[in-house]
Amino acid sequence: MPIGLGTHFGTLVAASTDGATSCAGSQSDVWYRYTVPAESVHWFSTCGSNDMEGIDQGIDTVLSIH
Repeated sequence: MPIGLGTHFGTLVAASTDGATSCAGSQSDVWYRYTVPAESVHWFSTCGSNDMEGIDQGIDTVLSIH
C-alpha cells in the first residue's frame, strides 16, 4: 500500500506472513511503500500501537525498513 508524509493507521485484516523476520515468528505482516520526496531525515514509529484497543491489548509491532 503506498503512503506519503503524515500519520497513518493500519489494520491486520487480510494480512499474511512472509517469513522474513526471525523475531516475529509467523505473525501477520503488512507492507507499505513510502517514496522519499526529497533528501532529508525521516522518522518512523509504531509507538502506541500496543495500546490502541486498551492497555497492552493492541498489536506488538516489528518495524523493518528495506
